[in-house]
Amino acid sequence: MSDLPFLDDFRCDLRYAFRVLRRSPGLAATIVVTLALAIGANTAVFSLADAILVKPLPYPEPERLADVAVEARSVRGEQLLDGHDGVTWESLRDGATAIDVAVAAGSSGQPVNLAVGNAASSVAQARVGAGYFRVLGVSPAIGREFTSEEDRPGGAAVAVLLLVVAAVASLVPALRIAKLDPAVTLRE
Repeated sequence: MSDLPFLDDFRCDLRYAFRVLRRSPGLAATIVVTLALAIGANTAVFSLADAILVKPLPYPEPERLADVAVEARSVRGEQLLDGHDGVTWESLRDGATAIDVAVAAGSSGQPVNLAVGNAASSVAQARVGAGYFRVLGVSPAIGREFTSEEDRPGGAAVAVLLLVVAAVASLVPALRIAKLDPAVTLRE
């Protein structure tokens, strides 16, 4: 006997539980598998919640990032639209005083043709403005990002190729065509 009676009770309960489980191995296996699945699911949910809700975004100053959306109301209900047309984008970029830099990250959903010499490939595209890569804390490995002069109506038509590890199937032909050549240009 110990000085703590609840430990003695717990020890007795534990011995009794092991005796019952030894007599019924099917029940023991079911209990072990249920506990393993419950602990695994719980770990997965909390890991996901930690990554989404607790850890900061992997960008410099993530608390300063914002998404501008337009709320459209109609008889069918409300809808948030975070894609902007050119006029709205230019108004935000040039007229907003409460922001340091405005960058767009939108996709028209239409692929574009990447052509180098006699080879061409259809690749995914996203439209972004000057400062996009700087805001996200990345810099191009080859070349440079867009300038403010290029991010204007009538500005030079330029493109930044984002060569992702060949896991993205639509980019595999583009990787073969571009061969990391800094002189590659994009034409619509």
